[in-house]
Amino acid sequence: MGVALIRRGVSAAMLVFTLALFGAPVTGASPTVTGQKYSDASSTLSGAGFKVVVASTVGDRLRRSECVVSAQRDKSSAQKGNHPAAGTTVEVSLNCDAQPASATTPGFSAGSPDGRAAKAAAAAQG
Repeated sequence: MGVALIRRGVSAAMLVFTLALFGAPVTGASPTVTGQKYSDASSTLSGAGFKVVVASTVGDRLRRSECVVSAQRDKSSAQKGNHPAAGTTVEVSLNCDAQPASATTPGFSAGSPDGRAAKAAAAAQG
């Protein structure tokens, strides 16, 4: 019985030491911003304490702030010492051809959720 208490005490002490040395782990994932404009997505993520990094961009027809976030990934990297910023970076992929594709212009498929929404919006306008 005494050995078990000593082991628990050592384990708890090691946990406290590890957290003090490396910082507490980031709890929870970043807010989902896929499908939003980059300007809105960046504000949302920054407001939640995350650093936003553009990992990839497709197309060049829109200004970066108007591009649509097509994917996101929480990135965690090993840190030296006590850095609480570990795991607070979100990589996003942008679609800057955010329009339905046609025979003459690149864009997303009319069968995708974005394509169906754009097709419905165009039909509603006239």
